[in-house]
Amino acid sequence: MLARYLQSLVRGLTTLAFEESCLVCGAGYQALCLRCNENWSGEPKEIKGESFPIFSQGIYDDLAAKIVLSAKESGLGSAKEILSLALTKSVLALLRRSEVKEGRIDLVPIPSSRGAQIRRGEDFLFELAKLTKIRLAKAAPVFDFRISRVLKVRKLIRDQSGLSERERDLNLSGAFYADLKIPITTQLVILDDVVTTGSTLREANRALKERNLTALGAATACASQRRLLIR
Repeated sequence: MLARYLQSLVRGLTTLAFEESCLVCGAGYQALCLRCNENWSGEPKEIKGESFPIFSQGIYDDLAAKIVLSAKESGLGSAKEILSLALTKSVLALLRRSEVKEGRIDLVPIPSSRGAQIRRGEDFLFELAKLTKIRLAKAAPVFDFRISRVLKVRKLIRDQSGLSERERDLNLSGAFYADLKIPITTQLVILDDVVTTGSTLREANRALKERNLTALGAATACASQRRLLIR
């Protein structure tokens, strides 16, 4: 059943029909045309070089950047669907790698700052997590998927654009904390849309461990090509 659903996810990326043309090249009347969809097909890849497993579906190239921007800043539904499909595949790949076969899984989205939520009118990753949870429930009904907003933003974070990996680490150091008012005694999966240097995921994992919470790993929609090439 799981294998059939994964196949349907791949087909879904090529057959999502909406009343707009391809998000990238403008061809046809679907979210992504066959040519532009190549980056999003296939199996998720594990990113190496971290102390915890991270899986990502696609390469963060110009195509992915347009999709993420359309979903995050414009709230485009078809772009969100593409990202939720990719996140679903990454979560399932992480669970297989972790050899978890059943039970409750809490999806922990990276939190948005209050300013970002006001600007966008929503907590982007929380909304993306809700779409992902629906797909995961259909794909793997043996699991009890929940969404936990245990991670909170502690300090103002500078724009990460143009920062080196070390500068990003320093910028994000101590940025998150785990809210102990939310009881969690289950297995956690951190969710993010994009991983470039990995600084955000490392800080999220640190904040959870600080409160004796251990994540199985992280699932992302796409990753920089440099991170996917590290083996």
